[in-house]
Amino acid sequence: MKVSEPGRRFICAHEGRRLNCYPDVAGRPTIGVGHLCRSFDEYPNGISEDECERLFISDLQWVAAEVSAVSHRGPLRQHEFDAVADFVFNIGGTRFRKSAVATAIKQGGDTAPIHFFSWTKAGGVRHKSLLSRRHACARLYWFADYTPGY
Repeated sequence: MKVSEPGRRFICAHEGRRLNCYPDVAGRPTIGVGHLCRSFDEYPNGISEDECERLFISDLQWVAAEVSAVSHRGPLRQHEFDAVADFVFNIGGTRFRKSAVATAIKQGGDTAPIHFFSWTKAGGVRHKSLLSRRHACARLYWFADYTPGY
């Protein structure tokens, strides 16, 4: 399964799109649509719209693979998959695999979104924007509501 077009828009609404490197809320070097860089100097001249799209597509591929790897008890519905994809895109694959969200999905229950709310900190600081994003992901997972949280 892969991230749908509405799912792509949902992720983009949360991540934004910047063609020059910037620090994310945890201070990590980021460019494009939430693409983590190795350093702030990795793209000294920024990137083009085309490169931004290529990076985003590449990131969506690993995100989809992470989500698919934990849905052992049958495929998630598209909106559920997209909600979890937004979550994985935001926290990363390693953290996701160790999370209660992944465990809940493996068990096949609808409790996965409850565990989204354990992830509202970045750099050790709670952020309202992450809480809003987790609410939006839960609405998407449970109710197929693609309205992003801001």
